[in-house]
This record gives sequence, structure tokens and C-alpha cells, in this order.
Amino acid sequence: MSIIYRNIKGIPLTSDEVDENFRNLDVRLARLENDQDGAETVCRIEQEFNVLKFFTDRGREIGSATIPPLQLNPQGEWRTGARYAMNDLVANGNGQVWICLNPHTAEGWEKDRSKWALFLRFNGA
Repeated sequence: MSIIYRNIKGIPLTSDEVDENFRNLDVRLARLENDQDGAETVCRIEQEFNVLKFFTDRGREIGSATIPPLQLNPQGEWRTGARYAMNDLVANGNGQVWICLNPHTAEGWEKDRSKWALFLRFNGA
């Protein structure tokens, strides 16, 4: 199923060649729409210890990635003026635990918020 290009052929296409080009494109598009060419997408990720496994919508494993060990450093309640390092954990008093993404000296929660990611939320928080 190839497409005929006028600039490669060197002369204008016949009406039959133009029709054949459209037929070929139509068949290809229908295959994509109906997934006849076997296109698969990642739809599931599973974790087994420190390994993530990626599966397609057809259940086929298509790859894996090893998660490096993560050293977490509990620091108690978040405090203005405290120095925080990557992977420090703090509680915010609202039933949430946050992990530090960027080392910094705390200036204020709203100002520093972009340097943290929610790590854990307790029930009702």
C-alpha cells in the first residue's frame, strides 16, 4: 500500500492514481481507528517491591523500571526558619505529611509551597 507522489513520478497523476491514493489512506485510517495494526497503549502500572512494571491494554508487559531506594528524613512539624533538604518529611498539622522536593530555608508555607509535594494524607484530612 504505497502512495504515489506526483513529484516523484515526474508527471501528473491519473485520476485512477489519485483514487488509489485516497483508498490507501482510507484503509490506513480505518486500521488505526479499529486498531487492526496492533497499536497498544500503556494502561496499567504495577509495583513489585522496587520495580515498576508497565502493561498494555492487552495485558502485555512492555517494560519495567527499577525505583532507587529512597532515604526519607522525618523532621516533625513544619517550621518557619528551619532548613530543609530533599526527602525531608514534615507534618503540617492538618493530617497531611509533605516531602521536600528542593532544599531551602523555610520562609512561610505559602511562599515555600512549590518546594513540597503531598506525601501522605490521613483519613479525614
